[in-house]
Amino acid sequence: MRFPHHPFRRFVAWVSLIAPVGLVLSLAPACDSSGSGSSGGDGGTEPDVDLPSPEEFDGNFLIPEKRTGTSFSLTAGFDTHDFGTPEGPLETMSYDNHGVLGPTLVVNRGDQVSIEHTNELDVVTTLHNHGLRVPATMDGGTHGMIMPGESFVHNITIHNEAATYWYHPHPHGTTRFLMRNGLTGFLIVRDEQEAALELPRIYGVDDLPIALKDVRIEDGELDPAALGNVMTINGTTNAWREVPAQVVRLRLLNPSSERNYQLGFDGNMPFHVIAGDAGYLEEPYETTRLMITPSERYEILLDLTEHEPGDSITMHTFSSEIGTRGLVGGTNINGGAFDPFLAQNEELLTLEVVEPTEGAVTSIPSSLVSRTRLSESQAETTRTIQFTHDVHGIDGQPYDMNRIDQVVPNGAIEIWEIETPPESPVNHVFHIHAVSFYVLDRTGIPDDNVAPWASGRPEESGPKDSVLVNVGETVRIIMEFGPYADPDVPYMYHCHMLPHEDAGMMANFLVVDE
Repeated sequence: MRFPHHPFRRFVAWVSLIAPVGLVLSLAPACDSSGSGSSGGDGGTEPDVDLPSPEEFDGNFLIPEKRTGTSFSLTAGFDTHDFGTPEGPLETMSYDNHGVLGPTLVVNRGDQVSIEHTNELDVVTTLHNHGLRVPATMDGGTHGMIMPGESFVHNITIHNEAATYWYHPHPHGTTRFLMRNGLTGFLIVRDEQEAALELPRIYGVDDLPIALKDVRIEDGELDPAALGNVMTINGTTNAWREVPAQVVRLRLLNPSSERNYQLGFDGNMPFHVIAGDAGYLEEPYETTRLMITPSERYEILLDLTEHEPGDSITMHTFSSEIGTRGLVGGTNINGGAFDPFLAQNEELLTLEVVEPTEGAVTSIPSSLVSRTRLSESQAETTRTIQFTHDVHGIDGQPYDMNRIDQVVPNGAIEIWEIETPPESPVNHVFHIHAVSFYVLDRTGIPDDNVAPWASGRPEESGPKDSVLVNVGETVRIIMEFGPYADPDVPYMYHCHMLPHEDAGMMANFLVVDE
């Protein structure tokens, strides 16, 4: 083993022996990859001025390296990272020795992209490009296993519209273990529609990737198996960074295993939500609070034009406002006591205001993108999907890699009704691979359990790939499947609370040509 005294040494050895069996793709060693990002711009989407560098702005947390182009490589391996705690550097896993957060990959809609993934760990892994529409053989779910010492090239076309996506491992039974040790990264898609908007897009300056994640440090070591006792932004505690006095975009990602965040700023400072998981809203939504659940992404704009250099603004999670609604991060779960750390209102990130940059964005756009939503009348099929706790599965069955749970015609428009039953001890987060959906409605929450975000959430009005399903609630979503079909290799849908999916709260579906 690489780390004989590593806290998860025995777990690694055990996982190496129990790599899931069943339907497994043949993943030959990769070749002909050009490495860590070819030359290429960002689709003409950055301002035509001398751009300031992220290094010109002070701060204590990592701004991941940005890689643009159409050819990339990522190597998963053992690493160390300093979380800013008294323990100093701790042993982690990372992509390309980035500590806890891999490089940010920036691609353009319509591009043909290759991503070579090499596994230098001692355990099986995969590479799932979360939210992208890709062939099932390139999806990186449980069937796309990459064995230790092997590589695989994901050759994909970027069909998705501009938004903030991400990548992470997805092997059955060990996703939480790998992700909580650091295997996570941003993937940004840009397109002409987004490029036409006057938005901040100087990466690392007024356009910041922000990963909110709790980690647990016990006895001087990182414990990947448990809920966190330390809150980090991009892997750093007590996070702060200088930002210019102009409109600033935060690309928010929640890669936590279970924790939800009720975000807000000092003095109920308003901010604008402009995008969700898989695309932009039709117009900015002004609010003072934003709930973000595991695997969700939101892009928000902060108008700092009235702030003076030397001012500071702090982002908090107002966990006490979550209350008794079954959400990990609230004060309790269905009346039962929970980890006190998760119930605390915490300061997450302090932004220190400095002078504006040349060509600064100084106003919030009044509109964003035009959308023609799918109509319920277009749906030919409605399916009901229920999270099941007595067997820790979906629709009464724990996950089986060899079982196909749903078969969907290529090009079909369907409505899925996602249910968390009233007897469930916690809420769930539904995620489906290779599909973007729209939320139609939320129904069934008991009157005494209604959260302010439970219905009519404007931030959910754009396309999504993950959605919170409260205890006792049914969330109806509508989506169009395709463009890829494969009669043999499935995609997945599951709860994105990592202990739940690892325990079997997942299912497989095929997309087939009729």
